[in-house]
Amino acid sequence: MKRSIIALAAVMLIPIMCVVGTVIAADVNDGDDLQAAIDAATSGDTITVGAGTYDPIVISGKYVTLLGAQSGVDACEREGIDESVITDSGRLLELKTGSAGTIIDGFTFSGGTKQIESTSGPIDDLQILNNRFVGFSPS
Repeated sequence: MKRSIIALAAVMLIPIMCVVGTVIAADVNDGDDLQAAIDAATSGDTITVGAGTYDPIVISGKYVTLLGAQSGVDACEREGIDESVITDSGRLLELKTGSAGTIIDGFTFSGGTKQIESTSGPIDDLQILNNRFVGFSPS
């Protein structure tokens, strides 16, 4: 009887564990301030970023997951439609101390003299996935 109760309790917990998954801390859309969402996030938060154009960003003192409009889509297969674009004439993404473990997935980095730069040395466990890099002109 005890085994049946324990087995039943374990089966009842499985759906709960499956629901927990990724918590979206913020949804950012075209015209919103992506940097403000990053600043408000805590380590481990996920921020979804809709299609649109965004200013350069800095990640410091925390690790976050940024999911662009093309998150999970192979960058080689895309043609620039419905993109989350980070653009400027200088540095587009700066990673500082504490950003180890950050994930950047599904963006287009357009322009810039330094598209992604760590200004504090090597960043462990950084994942740059499914991103396009266009219009780069080194200084």
